[in-house]
Amino acid sequence: MFKDKTLWIVFLNMIILAPILEELTCRLHTGLKLYQILISLIGAVVLFHDSWIILSLFVCYFFLLFFMVSIGVRVNRRFIIYFSALIFGVLHIDFYDFNWLANFGNTFFVVITRIFSGLLFTYVFYQKGILFSILFHMIWNMMPFISFLLKYFEI
Repeated sequence: MFKDKTLWIVFLNMIILAPILEELTCRLHTGLKLYQILISLIGAVVLFHDSWIILSLFVCYFFLLFFMVSIGVRVNRRFIIYFSALIFGVLHIDFYDFNWLANFGNTFFVVITRIFSGLLFTYVFYQKGILFSILFHMIWNMMPFISFLLKYFEI
């Protein structure tokens, strides 16, 4: 089916790598266990290795969270969950081909829908675990991938 290398790369990124790395980075740390925060940090390094500004913010966030949990500071899990969903929503602006300041309506739609999907993925994470969250995210990403295929083959 995928004779062109571009389709394989898009498939690998959208359906396999993005769900794994995004769930590890944006969901796993909400469990507030030290090893989960460290795995989320590693996921952020892999995911944002080419953007030192975003990576620096994630590193600071995870180190602060790790420090607070390690010394026994009570961390509000609900705040962490909503903050994680907000981060997840904002990070998806980069995947679109429009000027996000000039097209505020599109940007707002992208961010809001990704925040709600981030909350949904978090719900799945807490109900079934990280593997189900990743699997659900993979299935969820099939919708835009199918849209990409239709555009690619001009259907």
